[in-house]
Amino acid sequence: MAERHGDFIIVSCLDPIERGVISRIPRHVTLVPWFHMPLDELVSLQHEIRGVAGRHEALEVRGSDVKRFGPDEDILVRELTDEAESICRLHLDLLSTVIATRGILRSPQYTGANYSPHVTKQADGWIDEGEVITLGSFQLAQAVDTPRGTRDIINNYDFKG
Repeated sequence: MAERHGDFIIVSCLDPIERGVISRIPRHVTLVPWFHMPLDELVSLQHEIRGVAGRHEALEVRGSDVKRFGPDEDILVRELTDEAESICRLHLDLLSTVIATRGILRSPQYTGANYSPHVTKQADGWIDEGEVITLGSFQLAQAVDTPRGTRDIINNYDFKG
């Protein structure tokens, strides 16, 4: 029997969000982009990223420059700065956890040393230049729409303290 897989993403939503089915992921910072993994590793991943959350404190990030991402440079984003570079350390910690639990990144070229924390402009906004946001948690979410046109926030993970 073939191994079942799923597609996931790890984000930090800028506004509180509950577990469960949603129509789309609201404004957020992507901490680990889309990855594909065996579903039998999901429980292990959740356990390991709970440990990651316990090793990191809430992060303060500031809206910085506007950039254009994507192959056609048609995706408007606001880059984020963080003087302590805590968000990059969190990204690396989560990234190594995903890889250790057999996650395969869809776009590895945007991770590690090439990771650029940002908020994509969406219908519900983004953040302003100079605006400071505290990220107090992150979410493991389903990365692709279900047949019902929805996604699932699988779990919320609060940072320590």
